Amino acid sequence: MAAEGIELPEIELREKSRQLEDLVPIEVRALPEGFDPKTAYLALENGRNRMDGRVVRFVNSTYGKIIRHKGYDTARIIPQLKEIFDASIPIGFQPERPQPVRPDGTIHKKHPNFVGYHNYLGKIADSDGVYYVRFTIQEERTRNKDYIPNSVHSTFVSNVEIYKTDGSLSRSTTSVGEREKSVGFDKIVAQFLLACKGAREG
Repeated sequence: MAAEGIELPEIELREKSRQLEDLVPIEVRALPEGFDPKTAYLALENGRNRMDGRVVRFVNSTYGKIIRHKGYDTARIIPQLKEIFDASIPIGFQPERPQPVRPDGTIHKKHPNFVGYHNYLGKIADSDGVYYVRFTIQEERTRNKDYIPNSVHSTFVSNVEIYKTDGSLSRSTTSVGEREKSVGFDKIVAQFLLACKGAREG
């Protein structure tokens, strides 16, 4: 079983499941008085994941996507985004799959330098519980050895009520389509966790 757009052999899924179980949540720190999330974001240094060594840039254009996240107030973790990414687990790659026409009928613009998205899963602990944080990292093609081809494209914070810390869904999977539209639900993470569970039990 594989998550949407993320295909891993069962042996790798079992290993990812074990890594998730061992992943210690990062405590969300209190914000100082007068905190400005954009200033904090622009001050972030490049991240380097501890598991695969991938170096990523926190590009300015991504700030708007992060701050507009519905559900969990992502402003609370902006100062710690590098720390969360560095400690996160690589969970799979989504190659470029061009869709010339979007569902709304508009034409999809091709990006010849786009390779695909690398997905990473981190974990945080706040006063109200544990959350998963998924990073999508956009990789570009480049011949410039000094250019970092990986940049943070977006982040998704998953509601603790949807997932258990053991990686299984806490509610019936029959209503996944409906819950995808609700606040704090990440379909890719849900499918990934189900795939891990299937690999463990298979």
